[in-house]
Amino acid sequence: MTMAERLEMQDEINKTNSKRIMRWKVMNLHREQVKRGEMEEAHLVLRLLRRRVVKLYLDDTSWNVQMALEDIGCKINCMRNGYTAEVYI
Repeated sequence: MTMAERLEMQDEINKTNSKRIMRWKVMNLHREQVKRGEMEEAHLVLRLLRRRVVKLYLDDTSWNVQMALEDIGCKINCMRNGYTAEVYI
C-alpha cells in the first residue's frame, strides 16, 4: 500500500468519524433539552436526527434550536427570502 493510498484511506475515515461525532453531539443536545423540559425544541432536534435535515422558521422554538445547533457546529443554510433556514447533519 502506497503512502497516497494510506492518506486517502485516512481521509475517508476522518470524514465518517466527523459525521458520527456531529450526530452524537446533536443526540446529546436532544437529551439535554428533554431533561430541561424544552419539548418543542427537542421535537425539532429529533426530526433533524431522523431526517438529517430540518427547516427552521422565525418562531421562538426554531430560533432556540438554531442557536443551540450553531453552538455545536452544525451546517445552517439561510434561504434567499430570509424567512427560513435549513440545518443539515
